[in-house]
Amino acid sequence: GLIWRHAYVFNLLLISTLYEVVLTVLDFEMKVVGRARYGGDRRATEEFARLMGQFGILVNSTSFFFSLLGFSYVVRKLGLATTLLVFPVLCLTATLVC
Repeated sequence: GLIWRHAYVFNLLLISTLYEVVLTVLDFEMKVVGRARYGGDRRATEEFARLMGQFGILVNSTSFFFSLLGFSYVVRKLGLATTLLVFPVLCLTATLVC
């Protein structure tokens, strides 16, 4: 198929898969830490939900503004292949360090 005929399509598949795996691990880790920090009663659950909402707003706003204003600069400086590898590698490194 298409994936095996074109190396760049296969590389995109690998990078996007790595990204999703790292993102899933980070999301799970954040929820485990949140449950340990906030506990399991109703008030704690509401506080954690509020924290997750604020976190989501912050992360999505940062992502939007970076995509709008900074992504093309990074691609021009690093190249597309390196740019596609930067985020999953940084996330994996941060997970291993923390």
